[in-house]
Formats: sequence, structure tokens, C-alpha cells
Amino acid sequence: AAAPEPPPQASAAPAGRGNALVAISSPQPPYPPTALRGRVTGEVTVSFTVNVDGSVGNVRVVSARPRGVFDRGVTSTVAGWRFQPIDQPRSTTRTITFEP
Repeated sequence: AAAPEPPPQASAAPAGRGNALVAISSPQPPYPPTALRGRVTGEVTVSFTVNVDGSVGNVRVVSARPRGVFDRGVTSTVAGWRFQPIDQPRSTTRTITFEP
């Protein structure tokens, strides 16, 4: 007996960009020299919006430990991150840890 034929393949829908966040450029923020010399550790949690073109906006510090040490470098670095384009803006958070 002949092997049954495989089921017909579903026609592929046009591929949308989707809404998965795929980083193209997301460098680590710089370690402030005075914090590095003092061997200060910490972490900063930021929230931000990834726009449809993959750019980042609305960067906001959610929490920082210690406050005021790593915040500025994190917000300016995250604002420059780039992601692959997505279907609709998406808000997310990231925590960045600093350990000398």
C-alpha cells in the first residue's frame, strides 16, 4: 500500500514584524569611574518603550541602588538602544547590575 500523502501545507500568511523584542544594539552602560574606584556595586531597573521603528523612548528609572550613582549613565545608554522593528510600541523593563 502506498504511504498516505502528507496533509497540505497551510499557506503562509505574510510575515508581520511581530512584537518580540530583538535587540540590535544594547551596550552595557558605562561604570562611573568614581564608583569603580570605590568598588561600589549596585543595580538600576529602568522601564522604557520600544517604538515601532525599534528606537527607545520614555526611559524612566524604576529603582536604583544606590540612588544617584548609576542612574544617569543607565538612562542615557538605554535611550540609545535599538531593537528590530515591531508591529506596535511595547513597554518593558530591564535591570542592569554593576559589579566591579
